[in-house]
Amino acid sequence: MSKKNIKTRLFWLFILIGVLPLIVVLICSGLIGVTQMEENAKSDMRMKTIVIDNYVTDLFERNFHVLHATSYNPVLQQYIESADKSQNTLVSQIMNDTNWIFKDGNMMALTGKDGNQLLRTDGSPLVNVTKREHFRRAMNDADFVSNIIRSMSTGEDIVVIEVPVKNNNYQVIGMLQRNFEIAAYQSFVESLSDEQTSIVVLDREANILAHSNKNLLNMSEESELPVPYQIVSKTMAGVFDVTRAEINGVDSLIGYKKNSVTGWPIIIVYPYKYIFDKVNGQIINLGLLGLLFALVISILSYHFSRKAAKPIQEVLNKAKKISEDVESENIKVASNDEIEEISHVLNEIRLERDTYRQEIERDTLTTLYTKGAVKAIFNKMKQNVNINQSFDLTAFYLIELDHFKDLNEKLGHLYGDRVLLEFSQKLRKCFRPLDCVGRLDGNEFIVIANQLSAKTDAFRKAQHINKIARSLVLDDQPVNITASIGIAFYPQDGNLYEDLVSSARAALSKAKTEGRNRFYVKS
Repeated sequence: MSKKNIKTRLFWLFILIGVLPLIVVLICSGLIGVTQMEENAKSDMRMKTIVIDNYVTDLFERNFHVLHATSYNPVLQQYIESADKSQNTLVSQIMNDTNWIFKDGNMMALTGKDGNQLLRTDGSPLVNVTKREHFRRAMNDADFVSNIIRSMSTGEDIVVIEVPVKNNNYQVIGMLQRNFEIAAYQSFVESLSDEQTSIVVLDREANILAHSNKNLLNMSEESELPVPYQIVSKTMAGVFDVTRAEINGVDSLIGYKKNSVTGWPIIIVYPYKYIFDKVNGQIINLGLLGLLFALVISILSYHFSRKAAKPIQEVLNKAKKISEDVESENIKVASNDEIEEISHVLNEIRLERDTYRQEIERDTLTTLYTKGAVKAIFNKMKQNVNINQSFDLTAFYLIELDHFKDLNEKLGHLYGDRVLLEFSQKLRKCFRPLDCVGRLDGNEFIVIANQLSAKTDAFRKAQHINKIARSLVLDDQPVNITASIGIAFYPQDGNLYEDLVSSARAALSKAKTEGRNRFYVKS
């Protein structure tokens, strides 16, 4: 019997449906609408970015100008070099008068070249700032705007702008700075936001300076900065540009620009759903006109679509079960076309996979689980716990036979293999069938013990393992070997397999450092 071509079936099905022209019209209308809305959104984003950029530029350029002018004052220069306390009142008056120009409530500080602050206009305790980046920049004769830092005097998150103070020989003798609280940027950015856009201003290390409309992107103060923000902030230039990415699952337009004075990234997010909402209204009107036509065509094509889809669905359902190890039966589809051929291929793949899996799941020497099998078993174990909404204490044991390499070199690899086999058999008997016992590499073993009632159960098992190693006997002679054990618990010491192994390995290292022949617990 000749096989019917599935492409031919689908071709005639689409011809019978006959809605291709309608789809084309709807798609074109949607694309045109989306393009227009995109341009409107980009224009609005560009305008807001320019406003913020100009705000930041004007703010810090004005501060730089005033601070430079103040730094040239000979009274300040003399005060820094002489540290004459009798001049405190005069210098304080100069700094307060300078601060009054801005009327923003921010403080000014004067610092000597040793990093010790000499005067502050806010009366807070004087501190040493030698470890601050803005101080090091000042000592290198550079103006600078810092990233977000925590004030050592007030404990507030601030941004610092500084200029060096130089003597008549143009040598840097100190630093003049102003501190800016983050709240000022937050208020300004929020004033530009609306329900459709979200604005983010970062420092050069991608820390959030200001963020408006957090509810739009489901962000909180403790949220980690979304990856697209981090990528954009590292690649942006000094000109406005737009890209498209997902932020916390929200498909969005992202406009960005780097401020030329501070190097701060300015990012504006416009979710696509607002564009789509407007376009959808236009598409719905067109769609209603073709609804009756599509209904008639749907009735005619129902029989053909069901007949064409049935064998495909059967193969898909069987393939899913094979991939999930739900069943091992062969796929049986009688469709007399390419679908039947696909089912035969999947059956062959399943058979090869099962054969290969049996080969790689067990260690050839000890028949314990391999490294990859242990990881897969743990992930399945964790998945079952999540599905059942229950929690059982789970212990990770990382076991290493002490000085096994010396034993191998002294008595030979065949003897060493016998030791590994004997220890692995006794180790397997020490645990329950539901526990996973595996060999990682060489003389290193791993055990995952689930459904423990208390940590003391895990400790008793570790003592038993130490005893097993010490009491190993071959050819009626003691092996004279010990074991070091590191223990970690899920989920206290990690949620991922790699994290738990790492925690257990750290505990194992501690056990070896403390003299071996013992166990050590990560937590």
